[in-house]
Amino acid sequence: MKPAFLPRVLVRADATAALGWGHVRRCLSLAQSLRAAGADVRFTGRADSATTRLLAAEGFAWLPLPTDAAAGDQAADAQATLAMLRQWPATAVVVDHYDLAAPWHEAVRHDSGAAIVVIDDLADRPLAPDLLVDHNPAADHAAKYRAVLGADVPLCTGPRHALLDPLYAARAAAARTQPAASAEVRRVGLFLGGTDPHAHSAWALQVLRRHVGWHGEVLVASTTANPGWRALQTRVLAD
Repeated sequence: MKPAFLPRVLVRADATAALGWGHVRRCLSLAQSLRAAGADVRFTGRADSATTRLLAAEGFAWLPLPTDAAAGDQAADAQATLAMLRQWPATAVVVDHYDLAAPWHEAVRHDSGAAIVVIDDLADRPLAPDLLVDHNPAADHAAKYRAVLGADVPLCTGPRHALLDPLYAARAAAARTQPAASAEVRRVGLFLGGTDPHAHSAWALQVLRRHVGWHGEVLVASTTANPGWRALQTRVLAD
């Protein structure tokens, strides 16, 4: 039986070929878990068609921000997000965006009543969430955020809160029933983001071949959202 009240969660994140898919990809992992727990989750922000297709394939709606919401203007961005929340009121807003800080968090919470969950790992600007998630390793997360975050804000920190696709958990469970992996390296995998706008995949392949001296198999993973997709294909096939 479904609960009488289904929490609504709006995810605010951007993803383009130039910016990359990292923010939306990790939020997608969180969204999948929230949906499994009974929440209604939707995404908003600035994205290209590849991103919206990715979300649609996973069953999530993308609500585009108004085109007149200037990128980099926190006040305008907050008002655009609030306009979206008036159309689709949410219980919580998850924001994964390095250019949005405490003024944005406070404005959206004050005018919408939604709880604000911030995903961050930089600790480089004032933050005002109701909950902060940083799944990166750190010796002391409380010390890391002391200068930019209120002392009473709950923290979900460290790799045990890693925002990974459920596939990783399934593979880990399967691995426990299989023989131990061989210590011999037979192939190397390269995956440097969904869009790799700076062609780091080709650079890493060159480093492996010319500087590391690796002559074994290399599996290079990328997507058609990569602006250098064709060139990378040619490079890998010629390798």
